[in-house]
Amino acid sequence: MKSLTDEIMKAIKKNADWTSNELTTVVEAWKKTDHSLKIDWDTGAGENWVSFFLNYERIGMLGVSVPILFLDSSYAGANDKCQLFKAVHVVHVDDFDAKEWFMDMEQFNKLVPELSWRANIDAVNPNSMSINDFWFETITI
Repeated sequence: MKSLTDEIMKAIKKNADWTSNELTTVVEAWKKTDHSLKIDWDTGAGENWVSFFLNYERIGMLGVSVPILFLDSSYAGANDKCQLFKAVHVVHVDDFDAKEWFMDMEQFNKLVPELSWRANIDAVNPNSMSINDFWFETITI
């Protein structure tokens, strides 16, 4: 199992002053380097994640309030985007549905109080979850 809490802490340490301007810069720059990307982000609904799709498959999730990018490993290997993503902590993901992650909920709530965990533990188990589960639980405020 991998610690999602540790990855979030690394992201915050990398760029504690993450701003919406930096977020927009990363999104726009990535769109310019890969015109086949589709972006899903409903700012009006207060979404906490920008999702990136290639051929209808999610290849990335970028945090709005946390400078973290979950990036499909196969895309990451084929495209050298390290300069583009220098402001964020990149976590390579082999499978967005693999239940290989866990989270210390108490620590998470202290680190990122603006992200709320919506469901009860029975819906998504923080001791065994996927990146998509995490997205679902924290997509909106």
